[in-house]
This record gives sequence, structure tokens and C-alpha cells, in this order.
Amino acid sequence: MWRAPVVVVDGRSGSGKTQLARRLARMLRAGGLTGIQIARLDDWYPGWDGLSAGTARTERLLLREPAYPEWDWTAGRVRRWVRLDPARPLIVEGAGALTARTRSVADVAVWVDVGPGPLDGEGSPVSAMERKRRALLRDGEAYRPWWDMWAAQELRHISRHRPRALADLEVLD
Repeated sequence: MWRAPVVVVDGRSGSGKTQLARRLARMLRAGGLTGIQIARLDDWYPGWDGLSAGTARTERLLLREPAYPEWDWTAGRVRRWVRLDPARPLIVEGAGALTARTRSVADVAVWVDVGPGPLDGEGSPVSAMERKRRALLRDGEAYRPWWDMWAAQELRHISRHRPRALADLEVLD
């Protein structure tokens, strides 16, 4: 269905996916590629428990239907439908974006993570603390009560789909 290049960017919350997608779009435009679309899973997750539904929508978007329901996080419902043009280049970014099915469409697949660091006193990677710090800085305190729930969904996605292994590139931000 997609006739133009597709890049899929996946990674955990706060890893730098959105910034990477924006930088990549700027670089591609500077290189002469026009009409680049950026699609963010944040725009169609149906709420805080919706990572797997967001993944399924991404698969439909890339394989069958170049459209998505834009989610109104405040009202808790679909705001409108957004159509994408399969003849224009596309960058899809978000936690849960990379699966074997989306990889089959992607020209390039990227896994984004925070660079490795030493362990903190609890035995957790410092990179996880850095991701949380970034996410709360970006989304504010409204995200804090949902962090653990969202992180558990990310781990289920990683366990089920193995996105890092599907990626062509791993970017440490």
C-alpha cells in the first residue's frame, strides 16, 4: 500500500523517539525529500491502557488503512479521523510501533534508547530513571500516576514483539 519510504521508530517512554523523528524529518527535507509526514502513536493510543491497541492501529495504518482516529486525551474519546497519503514519505514513531508486521512495510526500522549507565542503589538501570525524568519533564505531573502502568505495557510489547531485534539501527540518545 505505501508507495513512498516508511521509517518506523520505537522505544520506551522518554527515550527520545519524538526528537529523533523530528531531526530525521529535518535532515531528509534538507536533503531534498519533500512531503514528509510524521505520525505519532501518542495521537491514537486510546488512553493510558492503550499501548497494545495503539500497536494494532499502527499495523492497520501501514498495512491496510492509511488513517487513524486522533484520540482526545481530555475527553477520553476519538476527536476526529486523520488521513495520511501513502504516496508521501512517512515516519511513524511511538512505543509499540515496531512489530514483525510493521517491519515488513518499513524501509528502515529504528530502536531508540537512553545510553547505558551505572546501576543505582535499587539495582535499576540509571537509564530508566533518566527516561522517567524526561517523560515527566515533557508531559508534566499528569503522567506520574500512569508511569508504572505504561512501563508494564511497554515490557509486554518488548517481550511479545522483540522490537530491538527487528530494528536496522539502534540509537542511544
